[in-house]
Amino acid sequence: MTQEWLVLDRFNQPKGPYTIAEVCALLRHHDFYICKQGMKDWVLGGSTLEVRSYMSTAGFYELKGATARRPERFQTAVDSLLQLSRTLLCDKYLSQDEIGQLGSWVNDHPEVLQEWPGNVIAQRVMELRAKGLITEEERSGLQVILEKAIGIRPDTALAMTLATRLPVDEPAPNVQFRGRFFCFTGNFVYGTRAKCEQSVLSLGGACHMHPTGETHYLVIGTIANQRWAHENFGRKIEAGVSLRQSGHGIRIIAEEHWVSCLGRPLSEADQLAQQGPAIVPQKRSSPMNLSSRCVSGPLAGKTFVLTGTLPNLKREEAAAKIEAAGGKVSGSVSKKTNYVVAGEDAGSKLDKARKLGVQIISEPELLKLCAG
Repeated sequence: MTQEWLVLDRFNQPKGPYTIAEVCALLRHHDFYICKQGMKDWVLGGSTLEVRSYMSTAGFYELKGATARRPERFQTAVDSLLQLSRTLLCDKYLSQDEIGQLGSWVNDHPEVLQEWPGNVIAQRVMELRAKGLITEEERSGLQVILEKAIGIRPDTALAMTLATRLPVDEPAPNVQFRGRFFCFTGNFVYGTRAKCEQSVLSLGGACHMHPTGETHYLVIGTIANQRWAHENFGRKIEAGVSLRQSGHGIRIIAEEHWVSCLGRPLSEADQLAQQGPAIVPQKRSSPMNLSSRCVSGPLAGKTFVLTGTLPNLKREEAAAKIEAAGGKVSGSVSKKTNYVVAGEDAGSKLDKARKLGVQIISEPELLKLCAG
């Protein structure tokens, strides 16, 4: 089945391509705009003849009925919130008084908390309103999120070149927090990176700056640059995919799923899983003896240090490849170091490696070792 359909998320970001069956499955949650090659404008998926025809022939009977009940332009609490935001931002500036107006609207429309992304936008508004004194960073951060949400839909031809399908796990896994390591990348509707990490810490987990062999979840922020593969945070995604393909237990999830797991009630099985000890963040080590797991691969038992700028690989990419092959990456050179991978402008680590007689290798030599 051909992957030819693009969908627009709540922040007018084109995603895809998807097959028509995948589009129908996504419509189980809510209606959204779709397009494919040759279409001049975006159309609501639930009212598209081709989609509705496929629903009936493929047995999506529940979807057919649900779609038929929707008006041509669906209206939800989130849509109403964004309409208000569009009015407030007509002068391209969100003032503290206007944040107060948004807060009053949320108080009068609590149903907005039941739908993504209204739940996290409303939460941010209420938190800022409760603070009273709002910093410029907080004010502008909320404005950026709202501007993304109320922005103009991209040209369909341009969307065909911009669309990306992030490599999240499908189906999305059940997320546990206690005793688990998380890594965040991208920009989050939920709040700053620090706020996301604090939420994990409060539930007994801990965070990594970059994906490693011990990372359980890589969480990708909703506001993603369409050219993510060429950006810094895209390197974390590539490292996460490399670790996943190498058999490590890392799961890659979207912010929306992570947020839904933050607030969900725990099942009995989850409660048992959560009874283990929390991670002590300062030590960056797991109470579940993650470091003592059986590690195999061509680099098993070998310790590497990275220094300088490598010709092709980013530092986190090289580290991910080493760990995927069973090796360990250290931040400093010692007598226990087996290899120092040196690039251009290598500094004191290279000098120390020479002094200690540690073997120095290049990026091509590292890749050859990783391949076994």
